[in-house]
Amino acid sequence: SGKLGDVAVFDLFFRKAPFGGEFTIFAGLDECITFLKNFRSGIVNFCGVALALHELGYRPVGVRIDSGDLAYLSTTARALFARVAKDIMNIVMKYVDVAVTCQRQPALGCVFKLVQVNGQAKIKLSQDVEKVTCPGEKRIYRLYGDDGRALIDLMQLADEQPPRPGERVLCRHPFQESKRAYVSPATLQCLQKASVYWQDGEVQQQMPTLEEVKEKVKTGLASLRQDHKRNLNPTPYKVRFCL
Repeated sequence: SGKLGDVAVFDLFFRKAPFGGEFTIFAGLDECITFLKNFRSGIVNFCGVALALHELGYRPVGVRIDSGDLAYLSTTARALFARVAKDIMNIVMKYVDVAVTCQRQPALGCVFKLVQVNGQAKIKLSQDVEKVTCPGEKRIYRLYGDDGRALIDLMQLADEQPPRPGERVLCRHPFQESKRAYVSPATLQCLQKASVYWQDGEVQQQMPTLEEVKEKVKTGLASLRQDHKRNLNPTPYKVRFCL
């Protein structure tokens, strides 16, 4: 079932990096939801390791939630900690806190994933298909129909031949083989203007003005079909690969 492995990972991590006598659990979205729903994995492991390390002089600080419904997850985690503190570990768990992301950016709007190092493609593997990344440096193109409406966004590897207007291109779902379709764009737009945006801790491209950002958003929204923009049951806009 992997439960013993979970405990071993928790224990090993905190033995190696107790952060100067205090430590924090880092939980991702799916794992955190699982922990909070069934109370049989992450939080139980956290409490067990916290109790053991408390006897060695290490004080638990809290749980860091980096995605998901932050309000719901934080209050639910707090309620579970209060329950455990009351029934089992009053001294240890009483002051455990719940935090989200970091102080300077309390609500992240995006996540960066590693896809290539020194020209070699890299992939993140996970039991959850949604978490598996698509390896390699890519280019992104928006394909438009004869009416000027956006049809689909297409991702390709950087060294692949880009699509051309009037020619059919096979667009495929990255994980579901049955989801595929041929698209013949009337026009197309490369959404990636440069290959390097951030390097050595510095932004490498000139940042647009607020008015330029506003105009770009308005133009992009205007190119979408109405069914993509309706409030009730909007049609998902497709992003596909050319494989």
